[in-house]
Amino acid sequence: MKKKDLLYICVLVAVSCFLFSCGEKKKQLTPKEEFLMGLTAEDTVQVLTISRSCMDTLKAGNIDEALKMLFILRDGKAIPLPAEKEQQLRKKFKYFPVVDYKLDYYSFSSTDNNDVKFQIEFFKHTSPDDHTPNTIGFMFNPVKIDGVWYLAVKEATKEATDK
Repeated sequence: MKKKDLLYICVLVAVSCFLFSCGEKKKQLTPKEEFLMGLTAEDTVQVLTISRSCMDTLKAGNIDEALKMLFILRDGKAIPLPAEKEQQLRKKFKYFPVVDYKLDYYSFSSTDNNDVKFQIEFFKHTSPDDHTPNTIGFMFNPVKIDGVWYLAVKEATKEATDK
């Protein structure tokens, strides 16, 4: 083989390697990316519907019924509120009744950490000059397990996803 042919083959191999190495590589998706890509508008509607349903139930004064709509996460499963958590929330909603509410924001982040935050008005101002704080925030953690959305309570160990 001549040096010229050998040089030609080496250049051809180098160019081929360069072209093939620059080809599009499929990126491995993170679990968060997979979760977010799998969400649909229907998911948003379902989450906001169950969240508002719970808030409407609280606004109607049916605390026990609202608490039946709530869950906590344990080992990737949605389970009904434990008695201690139920008592804690019942006390909170009796002390801060939902007179009115408005959606503050919602955010989807992962299978087990999402936000739906409401501002709860717990008493009405009696005059325009009354600037006494009358709202508190309350956050749900909607989770999708086996294709079903559950309204979990945001626990202190989970950060809000708006950060």
